[in-house]
Amino acid sequence: MVADILPHLTEQTYSLLNEQAMQQLVITDLNILNKSRRMMCLLEGQRLIEAEVLCEQDDSAFSLGTIHVGKVEKIARNINAAFVKLSPEVSGFLPFEAMHDPVFIRSSRTHINAAAADGSRAVRPGNTAFSDDVVSSEPASEKSVPLRQDDEILVQIDKEAQKGKLASLTADLSIRGRYQVLQSGPPGLCYSKKLSKRKRSALAESVSQWMDKDLYGILMRTNAGVADPSDIRTEYELLKEEMDNLKRFAGTKSCYSCVKKSESALLSRLQNVYTGQLDAIITDRSDEYEQIVAFCSQYSDFSAIDIKNYRDTYPLAALYNLTAQIERALGVKVWMKSGGFLMIEPTEALTVIDVNSGKSQLKKSRNEHHKAINLEAAEEIARQIRLRNLSGIILVDFINLSGKSDYDDLMEQLKKAVSSDPVPVRVLDRTKLGLVEMTRKKTARTLAEQINTK
Repeated sequence: MVADILPHLTEQTYSLLNEQAMQQLVITDLNILNKSRRMMCLLEGQRLIEAEVLCEQDDSAFSLGTIHVGKVEKIARNINAAFVKLSPEVSGFLPFEAMHDPVFIRSSRTHINAAAADGSRAVRPGNTAFSDDVVSSEPASEKSVPLRQDDEILVQIDKEAQKGKLASLTADLSIRGRYQVLQSGPPGLCYSKKLSKRKRSALAESVSQWMDKDLYGILMRTNAGVADPSDIRTEYELLKEEMDNLKRFAGTKSCYSCVKKSESALLSRLQNVYTGQLDAIITDRSDEYEQIVAFCSQYSDFSAIDIKNYRDTYPLAALYNLTAQIERALGVKVWMKSGGFLMIEPTEALTVIDVNSGKSQLKKSRNEHHKAINLEAAEEIARQIRLRNLSGIILVDFINLSGKSDYDDLMEQLKKAVSSDPVPVRVLDRTKLGLVEMTRKKTARTLAEQINTK
């Protein structure tokens, strides 16, 4: 393919194809399933490892992270939770365990605003006015229930609604920055699992000099490990001011108001980009190029990233064969270089992946041949679950091997392969039936769901 398009490329564009080891973030419009979609694609060389549909903000009134004035619709004491209406038509599910520091707007107990304009009346567990509003792990009784029907409270969408399930809500508000997440829940400092012990120690020493440990909780994100300490502190001050203002003026908002909307899809995704391995950001959209440059100029860890405004006549999507790669990621069968293949079949409860020898040629002993296919499959499985954004329980049926040491090597290879996934993945163990059990945290809809609904 590359040889066919070389005459059409400028020297600068050809250099992009020549950098096989580069990790590049590509933002462009793609025609997938006969519909144009703007997509953000992460590639290593020319191989796609992540893809996401960028939707407009207007389509995301109830998207992840938005904060609303909700009204308690029903108390479910048997499961220690409440159903909260976000609008006359939209409801969500609020567990009591996600209420360490709730902000009431109007409470049925007092019939007055619980969050005054100066923030002094924000109701929290343990306040003398509501001393029985303590979240308990014991079965809910009349005294221990922290909510009443028709209470109005600030809630944040923790998980988006999907497949007929209501959105999951939390009353512990959080505001996400590039280096940290400021949380209104239990105060303290915690870290991304991706940060090494050395980086955690360095961050703790730096942050302890200015952090108010009794006010808010801070989760240090992976990007904090490559950030300048002064940038982290500056961002903290901005996030703290936003949280303070949000709580201070919450009492002036009417029921069902959205008090914090989601950012534009592009900027929201850029905020989550890990720059430790990223070499370039490329787009053929001039309007978004300007946004990207403006956003990245605010953060020192983007200074080494090459931001390119692609202007070649040869389409950017075709340069990396993006449409075909994404359409393959929507299919069931995935071919591997050896001639083996994977069958990836999501169900309502879990995802099943079957490894097959396919057209591979037997050149070694049968066990060594099958082990080689399994090791290749482990790498491809890690890429596919990240690319397709699969989550929940994942069962893998590898080809049978004869020795325990072979299985140990396979499990080690699989754990190593999934370690680069920014979303937490756990490789558990082999079941008695020989299936490998994995779990991956749910963060957003699968690639197939995004493409089929946007």
